[in-house]
Amino acid sequence: MVAAFDRILGEDSQVSAVSFFNGATYEALDENTVKLNFPTIKLDTPSILSRGFGGGEIMMLSKHQFDDVGVEGFDEQPAGTGSYQYLGREIGQGIWFEKAPGPHWRGENPDFNEVELRWVREDLTRLAALLTGEIHVAALSRELQLEAGRRGMQPAAAGVPTNYLTMFLGGQYYGAYQDDYDPSVPWANPETGIKVRQAMNKAINRQEMLDHVLKGDGELMLLTQYHPVLGTWNDQWEADWEEYYGYDVEAAAALMAEAGFSPENPMPFTSYNYFSADEPETAVMLEALINYWQPIGIDVTLLDSEWGTVRSNYRERTDFIKKGGWGNVITMRSLTNRLRSWSSAQGVGGAGYYSDIIEQNYAAYQALETIDLERINDLLLEVGNDKFYNFADIPFFWFSLTVMYNPEVVESWTFPGTAGSKTSHWHLLKAAQ
Repeated sequence: MVAAFDRILGEDSQVSAVSFFNGATYEALDENTVKLNFPTIKLDTPSILSRGFGGGEIMMLSKHQFDDVGVEGFDEQPAGTGSYQYLGREIGQGIWFEKAPGPHWRGENPDFNEVELRWVREDLTRLAALLTGEIHVAALSRELQLEAGRRGMQPAAAGVPTNYLTMFLGGQYYGAYQDDYDPSVPWANPETGIKVRQAMNKAINRQEMLDHVLKGDGELMLLTQYHPVLGTWNDQWEADWEEYYGYDVEAAAALMAEAGFSPENPMPFTSYNYFSADEPETAVMLEALINYWQPIGIDVTLLDSEWGTVRSNYRERTDFIKKGGWGNVITMRSLTNRLRSWSSAQGVGGAGYYSDIIEQNYAAYQALETIDLERINDLLLEVGNDKFYNFADIPFFWFSLTVMYNPEVVESWTFPGTAGSKTSHWHLLKAAQ
């Protein structure tokens, strides 16, 4: 396991959890036990070390395999894939697995001998493939889910409604990474940027999107990631929501005019449109923004891209990402984990919004030597207030991830919806009898 930590947490690591282990040491106590020593409290350790709630990415790798065949051999036949073993992949097309020759040590015995995962960008193409039997399970937008249901397909929903959609805006580097800050980015301008961000939020009819895009299957998210069930919550956000974020086209247009933009002199904005597995709602919702933003003076360009391209650019804070924003469907995580990985500049750099309050409060959290839940709550509440009242991003909804399946092939599928890839537990796919 020590060797696994060495590989995963190396200087060239792309693991989002790598910053969690800053200052940590680890040692093997025996063949099955590793002792981790952190300089401060680390309440999120169980989630970081798992692939469940929290989306941890610290996977146990086979030292014997690496010693025997090296990285190249691991790439050709990776161990640790559960009750299915790796068969092959085609970049940008898909990846496939076959049932392991013997029962898994957990006792799993999947119904299907093979599982192939395909990446198909177009929503309608996925529906057509499902209806013609080319594929048997598909992630579809809610509208097409209804059509699939009319054609005899059945839904399988995640066990808990813990997915949420947010649009992040590139270029808001107010605290850390000041060298990457560009005041000419309209929504990041120190004087008028906050007006633009508020206008972008108030121009969106979220109830209409909830009714028509999600078909009512979701709930409004007042602040990205924050939810009363997670503990830290400010009732004032609910009281202020209508004034600050509520749908009001005239108010949004007035704010844009104060920032110097109008339908005759629109602000250019690039929406990075990509297909990500299990996230059909992302593209549909981002396309809907054109209708809401054009009337207030925002000229939206949809740029088809790949998730890897978007991710590398927001992590590197490039000029490319400062031209617009990107939508992302993420699973619920603890607020301290979310603060580290997406809000603090010490994380993966994915928020597009950095501030001194976020950095100071994360540093204060890291410095705690004892578990002080009241202090942690206060720090998280200050971060929430900073993001809510400064319109750090564009929050949308909480909802359950739902896929459609062909009941002639699949009887049922149970998955939690909180794993790293959101759909998971392929061994729980039950074959129709």
